[in-house]
Amino acid sequence: MISYQTDGIEMPAIKKRETTEWIKAVAATYNKRIGEIAYIFCSDEKILEVNRQYLQQPASERIQITKTALEAPA
Repeated sequence: MISYQTDGIEMPAIKKRETTEWIKAVAATYNKRIGEIAYIFCSDEKILEVNRQYLQQPASERIQITKTALEAPA
């Protein structure tokens, strides 16, 4: 499932349905299915805050989070 959310800003004018279908089509070309994907549109200040929190975690935890996010079941 793909969700589109905002945090403190207006939702940009994007074609959600077409974007979702394109992502699914790309995954299918690799014989993969998508898992949970969340697009969160936010201010520069918010993404900086999130990145700083993420970088406070030990490298081993950051690697596991990234690895888990990239592994969608086939």
